[in-house]
Amino acid sequence: MKTKLSILILTMLMLITVNVNAQTSEKYTDNSKKQLISANEFYKRNNLGDYSEFKTATLNIREKLLYKDLKSTVNKHAEKYSLVNIYNNTHPNIDPKRQIYLFCSIKETKEKMIHKFLIIDAETKEPISEGNGDSDFEEPVVKAKDQLVYPEKTNKEFAMMKESIMDGLKDYDVVGDVVQDYLETMVTFTITTSISDSGADSKKLAKEIKGKVDQIVKTKDFMAKFDYYFIAVTNSSGENLIDKPVDASLENQIKIFGEKQTNEVPITYSKEEAIKNGDITFFKKRTPEQKEKIIQFKNNVKNKKPDFIRFTQFTAKGDAVITEYQFNGKLIYYRYDSSRDRTDQHRKGTFIKGNFEKGAHVQDDYCKKLVPDSKMSYLTNCYKNDTIEF
Repeated sequence: MKTKLSILILTMLMLITVNVNAQTSEKYTDNSKKQLISANEFYKRNNLGDYSEFKTATLNIREKLLYKDLKSTVNKHAEKYSLVNIYNNTHPNIDPKRQIYLFCSIKETKEKMIHKFLIIDAETKEPISEGNGDSDFEEPVVKAKDQLVYPEKTNKEFAMMKESIMDGLKDYDVVGDVVQDYLETMVTFTITTSISDSGADSKKLAKEIKGKVDQIVKTKDFMAKFDYYFIAVTNSSGENLIDKPVDASLENQIKIFGEKQTNEVPITYSKEEAIKNGDITFFKKRTPEQKEKIIQFKNNVKNKKPDFIRFTQFTAKGDAVITEYQFNGKLIYYRYDSSRDRTDQHRKGTFIKGNFEKGAHVQDDYCKKLVPDSKMSYLTNCYKNDTIEF
């Protein structure tokens, strides 16, 4: 008889409330050299508004850190909870080397995990973002050959992997660290370096480093449990120097994708309209109908049945930020639209030479696969991106 071990699987019932006061990149510049008090001291001295730690918390986090380290810090303390809503809404006007305070309180019950968080600019003491969420406890996800994913075992294996990669790259003086980020089905290795620019020679060196890492990763048997892995090599400004190869096979499929169901939402779009239209919303706990709709979309993609789904998030001012996915039976069309957001805080972009370069208000892509994952489902085999969150 097999023993059932309970592990935490997120059903992604995240309620996200964002309150961002930063409006200019000049205001939130690099202040990594400044001496600022600790997060613990700040917590004791200041009124944090609506945020307070749970009285019977399972885990409380109080950390002063650089903005670029938010994701790694969250995962260092609370990886098993997969708190992606804390770090997924990257603010475009905050320098990666800006000091922030992270406060997060987590409480486990028999049925679920609940959490709340607050991120504050350490110098101005202004809130950057805040939110809360919950997730149900479910049975472990069984992979092929009845193998379970055990976080403790995986952590040890990845520690050995990092050691192997660092040893394999010891002849490259520019290499600083190996950052590993893994889901149930996917791993990303980010090699941080002291490379100062993004010129042709730098990209050539980065490609060489990536090739070396790729050779090392392929020799590790435990990587067989993951369906995908990606390797990034960043310069000193955090810019990825690896160019994604274009999948030419997608181009013809994109041309004949067919009629789009996306971009049908009016400029002024209310919460009531979103609910009426069957959108998946973020401003209250997802209903059983919404959860079923997400499951149905995943199943339809698996069974090659055309389908469409829309996620709508509302800003503090009530502006709609819309993410849509349309499956035509072969390809998934992804469309992200932040054009209604008057604060411009949800516009996506990338860091180039230490500065955040805003992208277009509307971003899209075409992908071949939707991968269900207990931590965060995602699209991959895309035309423009390695992965896109679903």
